[in-house]
Amino acid sequence: MPYDSFTVKAAVTELNQLLTGGKINKVLQPEKDEVILAVYNGGKNYKLLLNCGLPAAFITQNIKQNPSTPYAFCMAMRKHLSGGTILSIEQKPYERVIIINIENLNELYDTAKYKLIMEIMGRQSNIILCNSQNKIINALKNTTFDSKRPILINLTYNFPQNDRISIDSADAVQRLKNYTGENLQFILSNFMGFSLPTAEYILKESNIYSGELATKFNLFVNRTKELEYNINKGNIKPNISWYNEKPLNFYIYPYNEGEKCTFYDDINSCLDFYYNYLSNEKQIDNIKRTILSAIKAHIKKTEKKIAAQKEKLLECNSGENYRISGELITANLYKIKVSADVTVENYYDNNKPLRIKLDENLSPSQNAQMYYKKYNKLKNAKIQVNKQLEIAEEYLSYLNSLIDYTQSAQVLTELEEIKEEIISQNILSKTKNSTKKVKAEIVINKTEADGFTIYWGKNNIQNDYITFKLAKPYDLWFHIKSAHGRHVILSAQGKEPTDNAITAAAEIAANGSRAEIDYTYKKYVKKPHGAKPGFVIYTNYKTILIKQDNLT
Repeated sequence: MPYDSFTVKAAVTELNQLLTGGKINKVLQPEKDEVILAVYNGGKNYKLLLNCGLPAAFITQNIKQNPSTPYAFCMAMRKHLSGGTILSIEQKPYERVIIINIENLNELYDTAKYKLIMEIMGRQSNIILCNSQNKIINALKNTTFDSKRPILINLTYNFPQNDRISIDSADAVQRLKNYTGENLQFILSNFMGFSLPTAEYILKESNIYSGELATKFNLFVNRTKELEYNINKGNIKPNISWYNEKPLNFYIYPYNEGEKCTFYDDINSCLDFYYNYLSNEKQIDNIKRTILSAIKAHIKKTEKKIAAQKEKLLECNSGENYRISGELITANLYKIKVSADVTVENYYDNNKPLRIKLDENLSPSQNAQMYYKKYNKLKNAKIQVNKQLEIAEEYLSYLNSLIDYTQSAQVLTELEEIKEEIISQNILSKTKNSTKKVKAEIVINKTEADGFTIYWGKNNIQNDYITFKLAKPYDLWFHIKSAHGRHVILSAQGKEPTDNAITAAAEIAANGSRAEIDYTYKKYVKKPHGAKPGFVIYTNYKTILIKQDNLT
């Protein structure tokens, strides 16, 4: 469900119980759109996450690293809130606005009160720090003077306004006169705090059907008040619905939307799991886009380079004509008189007449030497262009392998490994405000076959690791023939691998395709000096053909 005012009420109720009276030990801003308050209360440490990107507010167990350079808003919050005490956490009635009241010492060591206000309004979500007189000290997102609602330092903070009213407002009866019979649309357009699922849930619980809201409005109000009462008392049933083994949505009441539901003891745990999943998915999508965009730009550049090199090769191939011209001039020196051109019999082409251009300022012998020089120049150029073309085509193959690895990556750690690789290869630039990251342990993918352990890599970082760090000299190493692909290690452990184990390892290397798979002892696999990640050379190998489509 959307993070509506009822979810806000449930979260605020729990947050008040857990955090009121707590001391703010740290203020963190891991990302541009999120803030974390580290609070110590009742002998426990809590991390209160306020995220404008989701948007949502809840206690999280997720640990994030800070950027190397703090954001300006983070510095302002640290100045005023670090060491402060949380007095209370409130919700503006029927609004998705959370007010955290904090007491701390100011610069003169006098007691001062602050308000950290989070507005949960989709893309316009914001976090604003105010003093006790509601003067804005700083904000996550500052607007301009000419905007409809300016958010700027030293301006007076005003709550967001809209045309909707609370359900117990005296104007509700007046608005019901304009009721059209569309229950949901009328509720969402006229009354504060409702999301579509919450409105549907209360209508269903009240047995109010289309066209009946005007006559049963008191019943709708009573059911809503009952839900609010249960939220205040903590009598809720936070749950996540699932579809195709993925979290579909979360609710604070039994909504039964997906294939199954997982219930939680508290709303914060429910929100933490759900939004952490969404955050990871969003982060995966963002990193994938960044990586793919960088690689595709290099692919386009490399393809353009290859096209130019192939065009140059065509020019170099014309050098043979220069050699023939030089030889024919040399063979006919005694006949040739210096002129603009000469026609000779081409004994390379059945003595057909061939017209050769001459430089009138040079002797016939010098003209022959001129053609030989042009031939040798293009001959040497052809050797260099072929080398460059081979390097470029190998690089293009490498880039395409990175595309495959990126598109198939399902978890953040795999994408971070690919990102680390392309940064090291100057395919992607490091961001200026990059987060300090503790180097994660490389993911190891493994399975068993006939009692033997098989390892494989899902990207070049993993490939290099299992081949040159994990594998022993007499382990078997597998790779698809003449293409970029997985490195697969069959751990021999001093025993002779069975045919079934060898076939299983080869199928993993084939990765679901019909392919020829080379395999050899790991001791015959070498990495050339300066080679790109994942690139190796190998000798003394055998080849096995994988026919079945067995996707691993």
